[in-house]
Amino acid sequence: MDGGVDGEDRRSKVQDLKAKAKAALEHGGSSYMNLEKMVQLAV
Repeated sequence: MDGGVDGEDRRSKVQDLKAKAKAALEHGGSSYMNLEKMVQLAV
């Protein structure tokens, strides 16, 4: 990135999205629960 204010803002947003994605994939997270529901419907 350019290292300026825009670059810092982008890095901050990426770090926030990274944390949200990680939380969604953890046990009990939204993606984990959706996958669990899909498996339950399939069996």
